[in-house]
Amino acid sequence: MKKKYIVMLVCTLIIGIVIGILSSGLFFNKKSNRLIVAPTKDFFKQKAVHLIKPDDKQLMQIESSVNKFSEKMYLLEKENNSKIYNNIDSLYIEIKPALTQEQKDKFEKRLNHINSEISK
Repeated sequence: MKKKYIVMLVCTLIIGIVIGILSSGLFFNKKSNRLIVAPTKDFFKQKAVHLIKPDDKQLMQIESSVNKFSEKMYLLEKENNSKIYNNIDSLYIEIKPALTQEQKDKFEKRLNHINSEISK
């Protein structure tokens, strides 16, 4: 009878570990797969307003400043994303001769994805 409980406990522990590994792997793969995020002007405005949490009166007072901020942040983000893309493209050009066709295809697919994010 004791063996049965020990076996059930060990099986439950193993199943819990497997579920934890699989779920954390899915979570971290989705997070780390993003090199470039293409936020919009509204993204920065929403972040600033969320941070400040102004009331209606304050919102009216700060709206023009927040709009200027979000415009500047958007332009900086686009510029930085372009620089990142150029660096990754330079890396690809440099290492391309050493890659297999499958690796080239994968790298080019990623470059196209980054370029499409920048173009938004």
